[in-house]
Amino acid sequence: MKKVRLLSSFVLSILLVSLFTVTAFAGTFSPAPAYNDVQSSPASATSKAAPIPVYGYIGEDEDLVDPDPEDPDTPPTVYQVNVSVPVKILWAAFESDGGAITSPTYHVKNNSSTKDLDIELTSFAATGVDNATVDKYVDLAFTPVGTGFTASPALITSGGSATYLTTPTDLSTAELTAGSQWNFNFTGTYTDTPLGWDTVYQPSYSLVFTFSID
Repeated sequence: MKKVRLLSSFVLSILLVSLFTVTAFAGTFSPAPAYNDVQSSPASATSKAAPIPVYGYIGEDEDLVDPDPEDPDTPPTVYQVNVSVPVKILWAAFESDGGAITSPTYHVKNNSSTKDLDIELTSFAATGVDNATVDKYVDLAFTPVGTGFTASPALITSGGSATYLTTPTDLSTAELTAGSQWNFNFTGTYTDTPLGWDTVYQPSYSLVFTFSID
């Protein structure tokens, strides 16, 4: 089993691969090609040569990706795992909601046209200065939205000291099939006793997904 680990975080950025795909046959080419203008000035000859490098590929059906369409010296490559994941994830417990935790809806998208993926939530860890103060009063969960994800693992469990997810958890009984997208958000509760609402806290975390090809 091949495994590629991608890090998504409240405070850390990750590589976000979102590619325009042009389907030619069972394999694909992406992104859209770039072009140069070939021109000659009025004082030059009436013909102009335009040398263009050509790169071939012979092999199994793959997503053939040009990593830099503007650079003629960059050959194409094949990504074993090609997914789009959030650059960052936000959640909040607003006072008017009485401690209920809400978040925007996010997604994970499989950009491959040939490979299905298993998705594991590998870990969730505190990284901020406010975490030691507030996380003991927070219950936070990864929550599927719509179809696809089937697991709702607890990310933070409140108590005398907060407990974080450390056991890798499969997020679905099915695979994220080629070209498909699954949605999720974060839900939970913040118990406002004894901290209350007068002070603003901004805890931060790192979340690790692991994508695997069987």
